[in-house]
Amino acid sequence: QFLYFIGARQLESAGMGISGFRKWLEERNNCKRVSKSTTDEMHHLFLDMNGLVHSAYDRAQPTAAATRSNLFAMLDRIYNKFPARASINVIFDGPAPIAKLATQRARRRNYADVDGTRPDGMSEGEITTGSVFMLELENAVAEHLEKRLSAGTLPCTEVFISGTRVPGEGETKISRRLMHLAARRGDGADGRRPHDVNDCVCVVGNDSDLVLHCVGATPYHNLFVVHPVSFVMTSVGDLILSWTRGNSAPLSMLQLPSARIDFVFLTQLAGCDHYDGIEDEAWRAWHTYRGLRCKPHRANARLVTPVPVDANKPELGVRMQINTGFLREVLCPPVHGGSHSSHKHSTRGKKQSGTVFQQARREWEQQQKSMKKGNPLVGSNLCEAALWSLGSACFGVCQNFEYRWSGQQGSIHALRKAASSLDLKKVCAPTTDPRAPPPAPLPLLPLQAYASITVRPKLLPVALRTLVQNDQRFARLPSLESITSVLRTVQELFAEIRPSMLTPMEQKLMSFASPVEIIRTPSGSVQRTELHVDSLDPRDEARFVDFEYSVPQMVDGVEFLVPYEKWSVTLHVSKTLAAKLLGGEGADKSDGAAACADEGDEAADDESCSSDTSAVVAAVDTEASAPVAEPVAVAA
Repeated sequence: QFLYFIGARQLESAGMGISGFRKWLEERNNCKRVSKSTTDEMHHLFLDMNGLVHSAYDRAQPTAAATRSNLFAMLDRIYNKFPARASINVIFDGPAPIAKLATQRARRRNYADVDGTRPDGMSEGEITTGSVFMLELENAVAEHLEKRLSAGTLPCTEVFISGTRVPGEGETKISRRLMHLAARRGDGADGRRPHDVNDCVCVVGNDSDLVLHCVGATPYHNLFVVHPVSFVMTSVGDLILSWTRGNSAPLSMLQLPSARIDFVFLTQLAGCDHYDGIEDEAWRAWHTYRGLRCKPHRANARLVTPVPVDANKPELGVRMQINTGFLREVLCPPVHGGSHSSHKHSTRGKKQSGTVFQQARREWEQQQKSMKKGNPLVGSNLCEAALWSLGSACFGVCQNFEYRWSGQQGSIHALRKAASSLDLKKVCAPTTDPRAPPPAPLPLLPLQAYASITVRPKLLPVALRTLVQNDQRFARLPSLESITSVLRTVQELFAEIRPSMLTPMEQKLMSFASPVEIIRTPSGSVQRTELHVDSLDPRDEARFVDFEYSVPQMVDGVEFLVPYEKWSVTLHVSKTLAAKLLGGEGADKSDGAAACADEGDEAADDESCSSDTSAVVAAVDTEASAPVAEPVAVAA
């Protein structure tokens, strides 16, 4: 436990994840030891590989061979501790959004300071998207898992690998995969386990963002985030259910759908690897939010609301908008000091009444000064950044890889000013459908991303290192501070590179790849979508996996999950599935998809269903108008 908290503190000091989120979890006793009962019924295992590789890296023995050996020993311990019956999902970080580039370069400078005292050995900076080391390690892990799956030494029937060449950060790809598994139907005859809302899911990693992404895209309630070394866990289901307990502002079960989304939004306002936020003020805002939601006139209020992109074109999906009126109440809570008349007739004495009144007056004056200090443009930009991050956490898709933070420090003053001075349309981010393709091509290929992040020329591929060391145009690349200058220099650098100047592995890093799915069928044969061969040979391309999402699940008769809301998200919808979603001919009325066509369901106004084969419908949470149900006892 001590080692775990030391590691968590190091991650906090390095700036990994949401600002202050790990501390907030610890203070609420959400970090506990893994119990044997938790691991007995494990179905899906997720591995955040970049975090595991960092944990396997030993600065006392900094070699690629030692790191690989430590990693495989760690993986064996994890397999034994969490014997997943259905699937093992190996997730590597892919090229990240431009907004994270400054943070990544700052971390690599810290690695460079440590590595500078050691002339030989592997640098921790090589544990980075786009490096040859990570691509070779990915191939080695895939080959190892394929052999064990073929030999039957793994209890699962499926291995899913999202490699370093698949775009997106690891936690975002985990969110997407969680929803992919939740879309499963059938009887499992193809080796793929159909979705069961009671399945137990374990996500192993050391980044606090993993907890937030699991809250945002949770199709399961038995879901745990576990540290890879200490095996200290955070139960996502218990975290969300804790909002319904206690005497201090308990939420009802029917409020969980929107509260879950609003929690992610407020948490993103704290700041993360992509932008600077309001830090601890976000947790105070969450406390105020819960108190307001307990009041009858705010029981159905939401901070973030899905609205159609075009009411006349439902196939365009929805975008997320901010309720600035409610946001203003959350950021500027009412001053509690009592009215003048109540103090006048109080029996506690004039002195005590005057003190309470003066304190309330001071709080009101501080709020007014706060709004005068803030820049509404900075507050509006912070809201836009939080909505952009919300898409990755809740939908598993980065909406815009080219998004960049303005660079100004977000503050509670700026947020209050924005919420008080701007109308709803102005403060809302122009968020397109989160399931739509990015509005622009990905700006950086894996090798380009690696060159942009790396601040030590020694770690660059030979062809790039030669140019950086010998050409004055590129000599300043490691020391550049401006992200615009870094991107421009990298673009000019790669314009000088010809494919023949790169090794076969480096050439593969000049293109994107697709996830790999390896399945052991009931007959014992192994099927895969992409063949992993020798690490020196290029890998074949594979098609992206199509994701299909369907409708609500029930837990003991209460709409509680998938993911704590009613939702309908489809990609590449077949005509048969589209007919089911619309409730047309051949639609199975017992299927959850019929909920989209239920005229008596108020959620139909918030959900968009389309028969277009390219339709994209964003996740929409709804709240029923039925009486509040009693909390459901769900086994942890």
